[in-house]
Amino acid sequence: MASLRRVYFSCKLPANPEILTRNHRGKPWSFVRLVENGKAVYFPLTKSGSSFRRPSAKWYGQFSDANGEIQRVPLTANKTAAQ
Repeated sequence: MASLRRVYFSCKLPANPEILTRNHRGKPWSFVRLVENGKAVYFPLTKSGSSFRRPSAKWYGQFSDANGEIQRVPLTANKTAAQ
């Protein structure tokens, strides 16, 4: 069965980042607060704390092929169109 997901990638922290600790699912997590297009956005830090994880702009379809290997196919940035 196919599923729809976003792929995350790591980005370096900007100079003088604002790092916050928030409760996420009952556990404290470290986030970086950035301002994009005049709005505050929060991204989780990696375990090392030297970079943060950002979701890709595109949605990806993930499925198992005939050999049982997991395949990821890039779709579109619009989630409803990707479904």
